[in-house]
Amino acid sequence: MIDSGVNKSERNEKKDDAGNAQFEHLTGKISGDFFRKEEPDNPFNKHGNTYSNKNQPHMMKNKHINLVHNSSSSVTLLQPVRKVKRGIFFLLIILIALGTSGVAAREESLRQGYALFQEKRYADASSYFKEAARNHPLLSCYALFYLAVSYQRLGEDESALKTYSRFLTLHPQHRLTSVALFRVAGLRSKGSQHAEAITAYHRLIEDPSFFTQDRLYFLLATEYLSLRKWAEALFFYRKVISDFPRSDRALASLRKSKEIKTELTTQLTVTERYEDARVLKHHRQYELALAILIEISQEEITSKLAADVQMLIGDIYSNIGEHNLAIEAYKKLSSHFPHSDLRPRAIYMIAGEFHALRDLEMAFKNYEQLIATYPSHSLAEDSLKRQGELLEEKGKLSEAISKYKRILTRYPDGELGDKISRRIARYFMEKEDFSEAANFFAFIFHHHPDSPLAPEAMYWLGRSQEKMGDYLKAIETYQALISSFPIHFYRFQAVQRIDRLNDELLGKITIDNYILFPVSGEMKMFSQMTLRDDVNVNFRKGVALIRAEMYEDAIGEIRLSPINRDQEFFFNLAALYTELGDYRRSIMQIEIASKRWASLYKELLFYLFPRHFHEYVKRYAQEFEVDPFLIWAIIHAESRFNPQAVSISDARGLMQFIPSTGRWIAEKLNIEFSPFNPAANIRMGAWYINHLLEVFDGNVAFAIAAYNGGQGNVRRWTGRGGFSDMDEFIEMIPRDETRTFVKRVLRNYNMYHWLYHRH
Repeated sequence: MIDSGVNKSERNEKKDDAGNAQFEHLTGKISGDFFRKEEPDNPFNKHGNTYSNKNQPHMMKNKHINLVHNSSSSVTLLQPVRKVKRGIFFLLIILIALGTSGVAAREESLRQGYALFQEKRYADASSYFKEAARNHPLLSCYALFYLAVSYQRLGEDESALKTYSRFLTLHPQHRLTSVALFRVAGLRSKGSQHAEAITAYHRLIEDPSFFTQDRLYFLLATEYLSLRKWAEALFFYRKVISDFPRSDRALASLRKSKEIKTELTTQLTVTERYEDARVLKHHRQYELALAILIEISQEEITSKLAADVQMLIGDIYSNIGEHNLAIEAYKKLSSHFPHSDLRPRAIYMIAGEFHALRDLEMAFKNYEQLIATYPSHSLAEDSLKRQGELLEEKGKLSEAISKYKRILTRYPDGELGDKISRRIARYFMEKEDFSEAANFFAFIFHHHPDSPLAPEAMYWLGRSQEKMGDYLKAIETYQALISSFPIHFYRFQAVQRIDRLNDELLGKITIDNYILFPVSGEMKMFSQMTLRDDVNVNFRKGVALIRAEMYEDAIGEIRLSPINRDQEFFFNLAALYTELGDYRRSIMQIEIASKRWASLYKELLFYLFPRHFHEYVKRYAQEFEVDPFLIWAIIHAESRFNPQAVSISDARGLMQFIPSTGRWIAEKLNIEFSPFNPAANIRMGAWYINHLLEVFDGNVAFAIAAYNGGQGNVRRWTGRGGFSDMDEFIEMIPRDETRTFVKRVLRNYNMYHWLYHRH
């Protein structure tokens, strides 16, 4: 079992043991490596490990055996040869041992330097980096780079510049070249060497690996401004405005652009004024934007720009809730510019504004106009869906379903097909027309097999088949779901249905093994691999950086290497991000892997469902009598174990408390509201889960729904009744966010029990 919660000292002990084992492995296998047969060019086998001759017979040894059997006199002749070879063999062992200890010493100097660097002891770190730069040929590039950064942070700008320049000269194609160049530009600018800074920024624009274009344009403009090169500065400020209107730098560029125009006593062109209005609109300065646009609309301008102006005016009025004025602007575009590419969107927006005004008839008519006039436009499919929703609002459910069916007929593989099919299928489930429901659930995974709704569709197809009494088909559907989506929420629901059917049928039918427990992939850590010199240099650097505990740089090098992107690759990335304490990105690596392979080895699953903050979770789970796996399941869903997480609704910390709820809980516990303190956050979460379970009589699904959607909403939803089992309650939750959250947490909860109770 992979235990992601190992503490630092234990990890260091394991690394020391691994290093000793690796040394013994090298010295013990030297004869086999020395007399290696020719091997394929690719240094990795299917598991990503180096080729090994441990299972191959030693070729020279076999020759000796043959000679012994051919003639007894050969033994005497071969004895001097054997003695010479033994001498060479032991000499090689000594040389390898010395070389290995030298490599270890070089990696240790870099490790020590980086550890001091992270502690901000830059002066001490620099001496280790100097030593590593001299003695570690493979990683001298990193030693040199961090030496330069150390000088820079010590305020020794001249030494930093010289060291960065040396790095750039020696390593022009390095993954950190852009970062070094950016730092050089900053130092040049700080020293008022603006021309040199400009040269560096221009080089970065050609390969902006680490930096966004808007940032580079803005910095270039600022450097030109320092040299009073107005035209060049204005050019790059305008580039930010035109190409990145949503960027924060766009607003600053707009102000600088106006200042330069004033200095040059020139006027903004009409196109530039439109671009300024667009920036102001994106930054919610609606009045200023409208003033500019209305002024432009009264001037002689091209028809294309006039259409753009009317669309932007309509969008601003829509954003501020002036729906009638928005309709007026969109209608002007539609009638005055009938051949504009923006006309379909203008009609669509008119329909939306009428809907906002609750004029459902006019909204329906405008959607119909768009469908009739532009049947192939991307908005036509959505307009049909909107018409269906309008009919549902009017209570005309059967007409809405007819409209939805029309979407599937006209756009069977359209973007909305899976969602529309789900809506139709749910309608027939409510009507207890299970045959029709089954048809539309099947439509989803036949026409949209990669849809997020495919597992749900398979599950409810099985439930429909059960309702029709076709138990064998239902079991086949559930088994297909389990094998296709082994870590999905509906996989666990399918297992429960098979269990129930098995009980009800009393063994009348044979059910194959459907649990599918994960198996071990015998994953190997990159840091423990023995690498030959012909292995890709990026991978060798990555492994050496892992040994030096420079994990982020190791990840960068490994990503650049051409090794197989197999499960072992993602396993190692997850392990490295865990070492960095970046649990969110660790989980993300395994989520990427889960999209490539239906079944994951159990080593990856332990990283996908980790038990971080183990001490706090166990302590507070015991204090408040809550299942610790439920706490981990909620943390996983809420923040992916990022203690600094902040949502768009200002929910904070591991278990995502909005300030009002968090302060209420903190007051109940008589503690300070400290959402970014993992211990405090988990304690509040454990108390709150216990409280919700008490409120809802121990019903876990209700408690999870209340955690996200609020107690009042859950009382209202459960008060309606009308559902016979928990599956139906979950599906009828009206809030998409809460319904998704409940499924995610229950999936996590099941996975934690499945993994850790069994292992």
